[in-house]
Amino acid sequence: MNINITNFKAKYSLEVLNLINSQDSELVEKNTITQNLFTQMISIPYSNPENDCYLIWSENNLIGFVQLIHENTISRTVLNFWISKNVDRKSIFSKIIELFQKKLPSMNSKILHIQIPQKTYESILIENNWTQSKTYLTLKLSINSNPEISFDSHLKVSHLNIDSNDEKDLTNLQNACFENNWGFCPNTTEQIAYRVRMENCSPSGIIFIESNHTKIAYTWTLFDQNNQNNKTGFISMIGVHPKFQGKGIGKQVLLAGIKSLYQQGARSILLEVDSENKNAISLYKKIGFMDFKENIWFEFN
Repeated sequence: MNINITNFKAKYSLEVLNLINSQDSELVEKNTITQNLFTQMISIPYSNPENDCYLIWSENNLIGFVQLIHENTISRTVLNFWISKNVDRKSIFSKIIELFQKKLPSMNSKILHIQIPQKTYESILIENNWTQSKTYLTLKLSINSNPEISFDSHLKVSHLNIDSNDEKDLTNLQNACFENNWGFCPNTTEQIAYRVRMENCSPSGIIFIESNHTKIAYTWTLFDQNNQNNKTGFISMIGVHPKFQGKGIGKQVLLAGIKSLYQQGARSILLEVDSENKNAISLYKKIGFMDFKENIWFEFN
């Protein structure tokens, strides 16, 4: 098969969107990406779709799409990819890996990261001198009733207010919560402000816990209310400021996120967690989350 890889052009957006939405991923569960959300996904701050996104062709057929996300603060580039299910995926994946390994010196990054589902492309990556870094678990919760939550009297629950200091507070809180976590790149307020305005994000789905007028924990949920068939919500981030960890606040903010997603219409919830984070996994499973799938991170430098 003759393969041609070209830079992305906006006129091919619909073809790429059809490719992404045709993926046989269990995570999609009838939830499709709209053209507006796709445009938002590839136009994040500090990126240029025509430079950072690539089309993979076989003759005149689009068979793959690659997005590079450059995180200059930590000198890494994350490679996201989609490959048609109607082709030899492993062969196409090999060509993608070979190309972007060669491009690494020109990316101003020291390292490439890629996430793959377990038992898919591991052998190809190992043969090309990639190293396994992390395993992340996707857990799933089925919910059929509105969860009851009680908060300590000194704590206050609030929701993100667009165009306020909340965006700066969220940036600072997220950076403080995750500064020592593997693979975390500190965010700017510009990046956070962009993401909270994306189509699959609602300000009411970003929940803070405050103590003495200070935001000490948060959960960031995602749910596409525009898709009437969608019943799956995502807990994208849960964070408790290091000074307030070990006080049971993580459980409370998790339940607040579950409640928010239920009220938005979700009947199942997915979240991802580092397989080495035993305390978080224990908490999630006590709430009722079950093992769903595993993804593996590989790196190349």
